[in-house]
Amino acid sequence: MRAVAAGLVVSYHAGLSPLPGSFVGVDAFFVISGFLITGMLMSEIGRSGTVSLTGFYARRLRRLLPAALFVLLVTLVAAKVLLPPLTLTEITRDVMFSAVHLGNFWFAYNGTDYLADPTPSLVQHYWSLGVEEQFYLIWPLFLLLVARKSDGRVRRTALWIGVAAAVSLALSVVVTDFSRGLAFFLLPTRAWELAAGALVALAIPLISTLPAAVKAAISWAGLVGLIVSAAVISDTLPFPGWIALLPVLSTCAMIAGNDTERGVRMLLALPPFQFIGKISYSLYLWHWPLFLIPALLLPRELNLLEKLGLTVVAVVLSWLTWRFIEETLRAAPVVTARKRRSYAMAAGMTVIVLLAGVVVGRLPALYTNAVAPEANIALASSGTEFPTSVPSNLQPTLLGARKDLPQIYEDKCEAAPADTTPIACEYGDTASDRTVVLFGDSHASQWFPAMERYASSRSTKLVTMTKSACPPVDIEMYSTLLQRPFTECDQWRAAALQHIAELKPDLVVVSAYSTVYSSVWQGTGDYDAAWSSGLTSVLTALPPTASTLVLGDTPHWKTAPAVCLSANLDNSAECVEPVGDVTDSALSNVEERAAAAAGADYVDSTQWLCNSTCFPMVGDILIYRDEHHLSAHASAALAPVLGAELDRMTPNGRPSS
Repeated sequence: MRAVAAGLVVSYHAGLSPLPGSFVGVDAFFVISGFLITGMLMSEIGRSGTVSLTGFYARRLRRLLPAALFVLLVTLVAAKVLLPPLTLTEITRDVMFSAVHLGNFWFAYNGTDYLADPTPSLVQHYWSLGVEEQFYLIWPLFLLLVARKSDGRVRRTALWIGVAAAVSLALSVVVTDFSRGLAFFLLPTRAWELAAGALVALAIPLISTLPAAVKAAISWAGLVGLIVSAAVISDTLPFPGWIALLPVLSTCAMIAGNDTERGVRMLLALPPFQFIGKISYSLYLWHWPLFLIPALLLPRELNLLEKLGLTVVAVVLSWLTWRFIEETLRAAPVVTARKRRSYAMAAGMTVIVLLAGVVVGRLPALYTNAVAPEANIALASSGTEFPTSVPSNLQPTLLGARKDLPQIYEDKCEAAPADTTPIACEYGDTASDRTVVLFGDSHASQWFPAMERYASSRSTKLVTMTKSACPPVDIEMYSTLLQRPFTECDQWRAAALQHIAELKPDLVVVSAYSTVYSSVWQGTGDYDAAWSSGLTSVLTALPPTASTLVLGDTPHWKTAPAVCLSANLDNSAECVEPVGDVTDSALSNVEERAAAAAGADYVDSTQWLCNSTCFPMVGDILIYRDEHHLSAHASAALAPVLGAELDRMTPNGRPSS
């Protein structure tokens, strides 16, 4: 059964599975673990009336930690050798939290989305080990509490496990509705899956009385159910929640009927399944970094032959790890002779990984001795002020790039995805009777530093109305965060338009991350046409007395320029991109025509940043804070060129007639 679970997970991450929900293999692992651990613990309680906690934990440490910590160490070294330096700080933190079995908490804290994150951590798959290890920590204590008395032991234990499972499932359903990341990664919302396996372990004596044909049918139904789960579940559904019941109950059925030769055992007893099942733990550990590191290094997707080749490499490494680490250390007399040796081994290996993380995470100076002149942002598109190396006076620094945010984030002025009421914040000359509104998503927010400088220098009041991941375009969208249609965006947009009308502004600046929404658009037909129609609809709803500027989107890079530059400090030319690779000229043309149809002006911001090539720096300024947002420094430096466009539209401070 571990072979089936591992096969689903590995094929999903390799991009080889035709089943979109193959990630449910992890749920199958949870059920299997709950079944096996509960069976062992209840057997010990039945024999001795108690559980040797020190013995149990020592066995778990020998079973799980050597391979897990070894793969973490190898992954850390590989990252140091192969990946850009700027990525190492984040990777080392991930590794260190995973080494102490808190990776799931760390990923949940950072808002990681296992099913949707475009740049996942090299050790993100260790979240499930964190869940299991935390379960192993408390489960024997729980069973000791409810199963020590011999009278009615099984029934009483089953009752309490059932209660715990019901509470955990209810919590999973509730939490999934508002935070899939928390529900996905944390033990309280996953415990019911392990508890389901535990209930099967308690029910085995009863199940064994069933006719062989019935048990066989149950086991085959379970296998079919698990495959159906992988076929019908996808990353667009609110998972885990109640949807996880299908793979969990299917796995329970497979286990329940597995003791008959006519059941799934006849399939799982075949040598390939036995082999994969044997190395499944190591295979789970190795496959993720093996697939992810090449994907991060190559400027394209892996082809089929490469994916198959990496799968073979993963299998070979997994067998070697199973044979020489898992099996050797689990049964080595030098380790098993005394329990404290198991603890010493685990502590020693953990310290080695943590120290390696400290060493790898210490970054060199991410700049050269060169000093760049003060940036003339107007020359950015010419490339004449593009430094050939990363200057020591770069603003922001490569390390500080992702934190170089507009002030409105610190002021809590950008609405969150769940908000429906606009947050209207005022800047500039707040007493002025001349008003300009900045309206859109985070790609409108990125223009705040430029807009704030413009407003302050023109005695103008700036009002910001922005919402994360919500475009100022009337289209139906799905929220991957909320796991349902993004009705909050529709409500916020309508309320924002009403508030803008009440403000009676002189000027409205509209901007959006136009290319990204095609993946969450819920309409049918041509996305560009829907975007055009939706943009025109919003623009015509703005006050007719206001001038309107649609500010075209900025380039979007496959890798954050700061990351690329950190690996090419003396040769920054390696980090430029052809303009066609980081922009969508067709969609820009669609926006320009939509703006014209609504009587609005349109400015393509790419003209300020690129010619036939797009550059990551100009003079002493790093232009981008991540893959697709301007740094606050760059935005502020663009105030003169943006201000010139706004002055053209509003001579004498008022809309032109």
